[in-house]
Amino acid sequence: TNKMVQVLGRDVSPVVVTAAFSTATAAVCYLTLRSRRRSRDEPPGPSFFIPFVGEMPAFASNPVKFVWDRYRRYNSSVFKSHLFGTRAYVVGDLEAIRGVLGSTENVESVIPIKAFSQIVSLYNTRGNVHRVFRKHMGLTLSPGNIKTNLPHFTQLVERHIESWVQSCERSPQGEQAVSLCLDDAVRTLLLELAVGPIMGLRTEPSQTAELLELITTVQAGIFAAPIYIPGTTWYRAITSRPRYMAMLKQLLTRRFPVDQSTGQLQPSNDRGGMPGIDTTKALMQEFKELQQTPTADDVAERLVQNMLGATETSYAQMWATILVLAARPDVQEKVRQEQAALMK
Repeated sequence: TNKMVQVLGRDVSPVVVTAAFSTATAAVCYLTLRSRRRSRDEPPGPSFFIPFVGEMPAFASNPVKFVWDRYRRYNSSVFKSHLFGTRAYVVGDLEAIRGVLGSTENVESVIPIKAFSQIVSLYNTRGNVHRVFRKHMGLTLSPGNIKTNLPHFTQLVERHIESWVQSCERSPQGEQAVSLCLDDAVRTLLLELAVGPIMGLRTEPSQTAELLELITTVQAGIFAAPIYIPGTTWYRAITSRPRYMAMLKQLLTRRFPVDQSTGQLQPSNDRGGMPGIDTTKALMQEFKELQQTPTADDVAERLVQNMLGATETSYAQMWATILVLAARPDVQEKVRQEQAALMK
């Protein structure tokens, strides 16, 4: 009982060492068991993870493989993870969260990555603002309004598809058909749809190419490592954003007169935008209901988010749809018949 143990050069009683070791072991066991326990309604997730690191290494190496592997592992369309030091929920089926999305009171968004907000700032993160946003955007994106304006979409899509076909035709010498880079083709199509029929921005032919290039460059920064070194994707995104904002403000002031004394836009004197569903008009109606008179800077910031929502959310779905239709002529014919029946 009089024997002492050397710990860091000091004599410590064996009883103290045993007690400390037992306490640490019990704490580890408790935290491990607690991490494995979950309520009946809580989605599955990792049983153990390193604090602050979480599952970021696996996610960063291959995001698609990360999601697909866990979808199969948990056999659930909803599962949780830990990314960027924050608990994250991955939802593969909107029906699973219909109750949450059905109420604007449940809207409270937080962006865990500060670098993200340097590209786009979310304006509708609070329930009271989101309620107005959903009201006007819902009316604009209603099936009836989309059907009425479908010819404007069809005309643009047909023009792009025609250019795809021409680029892939066999040459007169009988050489093998040129392959089409579907990634770039679909992204360009979506950007033109977003700028024109969706957002109603009226651009000059000389401006369109530059605007599409700026949108692509800036939005690429969302998926890039925030390394501010010349030549990196993040650097190009940050340095291109001021020019992107300047072009958006130029397009806005061309459509809405500016009160020279206050710098605020005058939506009541709308000169009209490109034919289409015109989400920019819905945006101005939101400001009116919220009793706000925005400046060109205010609206341009909102357009950056709307542009992101109109393109990145639809890109993967359109890419996969076109790929399947190209590979399966039988499915393509069924889709054509279904669309013809719906449009009667």
